[in-house]
Amino acid sequence: MKAEEADKPQGLGLCYRCEHRARFLETGDHPRFECGMEKTASHCCYCFIPCKPIAVGPIKGEKRPIFAGWMFAGRIQSYGLVADERIRLKLIGLGDGKVSAVWTTKPKGKKTKK
Repeated sequence: MKAEEADKPQGLGLCYRCEHRARFLETGDHPRFECGMEKTASHCCYCFIPCKPIAVGPIKGEKRPIFAGWMFAGRIQSYGLVADERIRLKLIGLGDGKVSAVWTTKPKGKKTKK
């Protein structure tokens, strides 16, 4: 293994799992030059944000359950992003200074600060 290869992080590039790349692919807008490069992915970034959850549901007339496995699941369609006021980004500590950023819903009864 070459020295420069040993310095590269394992796994896929961040861009493939980033909201900025998803928005670029849908609208053409992107905050950084790299976000608009379709064929490449960055392994380090200062504006990474995991893709926001989308609201989905079965297509009209679908009888099969959704998310039931590739052979049994019914067809679904997207209804857009979940409203921002219903979700929040939460960081979960994994140890060794590593975190996982996940989208969760706000606990019931808690008000957000303005």
